[in-house]
Amino acid sequence: MKKLLCLIGGAMLAMSAQSQKISIKPFDINDRIPDLPLTNVINYQDTVASLSSFSNKLIILDFWTTHCGPCIAMFPKEEALQKANAGKLQFILVTFDGTEKVNKFFHTWDSTHNMHLSMPIVTHDRLLRRLFKFKYIPHYVWISPNGKVLAQTSDKFINQATITDILNQIDTEHARMKKQNWPANMYGFPRPKFDFLKILKIAE
Repeated sequence: MKKLLCLIGGAMLAMSAQSQKISIKPFDINDRIPDLPLTNVINYQDTVASLSSFSNKLIILDFWTTHCGPCIAMFPKEEALQKANAGKLQFILVTFDGTEKVNKFFHTWDSTHNMHLSMPIVTHDRLLRRLFKFKYIPHYVWISPNGKVLAQTSDKFINQATITDILNQIDTEHARMKKQNWPANMYGFPRPKFDFLKILKIAE
């Protein structure tokens, strides 16, 4: 019995040690990403969501912080572009700043600019910034309606011409998939094989 308990204990220690080595490999262009969870969301109908909550749209993740002047300067432009491409485009603002700090920031921002942004905001982000490679902000990740990473860019490419080009590419690919009778599960975000939040907690 003691021998059996020792074997079980040894196996559990080995599994624990192995779990500590888990690392999250960032996604790259052309990778098809799963339906990632979005937590600590404000300026949205709920505090939790996922990428599929904005299905059938081109999603642009905007990584920013409350101390990044160039990031903040882009908000009115992003809001205008989202309205101009309603139903086809969704900006999601992502920051590692805490919810209280972000709420306070936007309270002041709304008053100063006499407008309220409609874009959802992911606060206190620990996951998304580790799933995409970047050094500088603002940083933008362009994701197709079926979860494919199309591009990672600076704010230079956030304009109507680039958005129109990307939307046309998406329509062309969708038509090709439909013509070739691709499986139905290739039209939307795949289900995640892992609990990303749990993996992140182990990896920290």
